[in-house]
Amino acid sequence: MTENEKTIKTLCEAYGISQTALARRFDIPLRTVQDWHAGRRKPPAYVVNMLTDLLEYDQKAKGEENT
Repeated sequence: MTENEKTIKTLCEAYGISQTALARRFDIPLRTVQDWHAGRRKPPAYVVNMLTDLLEYDQKAKGEENT
């Protein structure tokens, strides 16, 4: 996924996390996540990158727990 393709919607879909779960997990107001998801607002690139890294870490950690 290129930098231009990274959106909150694609991150949620790729990692199987709902808007509500994303907001709760990272303590982001739900309305903000909803606006990002719908494309009404655009998150800063560093936020998308940080969320990508954290979601990847979470996914790897879950995979290790199951082995």
